[in-house]
Amino acid sequence: DSTHNLFILTKQNDVYRFGQNKLVHLFQIPSAKPDIVLGASTDILVTTAPHADSLDVWDKNGTWLSRQPTMFSEEQIRDGMIWHPAGALADGKLLMVAKDPHGKLMYYGSIDKDGVSDIYPIVASTNFSFGFVYDQYNKRLMLNDGKEMYRLNPMTGHLEHLFSGL
Repeated sequence: DSTHNLFILTKQNDVYRFGQNKLVHLFQIPSAKPDIVLGASTDILVTTAPHADSLDVWDKNGTWLSRQPTMFSEEQIRDGMIWHPAGALADGKLLMVAKDPHGKLMYYGSIDKDGVSDIYPIVASTNFSFGFVYDQYNKRLMLNDGKEMYRLNPMTGHLEHLFSGL
């Protein structure tokens, strides 16, 4: 995070913060599911599980703040949309992306301590199932379709083609 802490999620669903040469246990996620994911912004931590209908929001000291709905319809959840944290945006927001069961990036949005933003589709003539990387310095989502590279500005929705021939 911005204060040089490292947040660690264990297979036992314990979350630790490593900073200033010490490891501190923050909380244990009350779930038997082994595939929980963790994301961090400047202000919050977010945990979720694949196919979950909500996201849990925690402060950086391990205090649970709220459970926020993913804003997906029941059909989208049933069809396997999975949320993944991508990286910190401005003002304490965390960028989230949603993939379908085949790994194609379909939607993006953000979450902060007050809730989930509007959800926006990733509109492109290509399939971004080869992965994404979040550029935390420029606050852009780098998308790869296996042949070409694109950059998405999550604040404006602008998708820019960068280069071909990967």
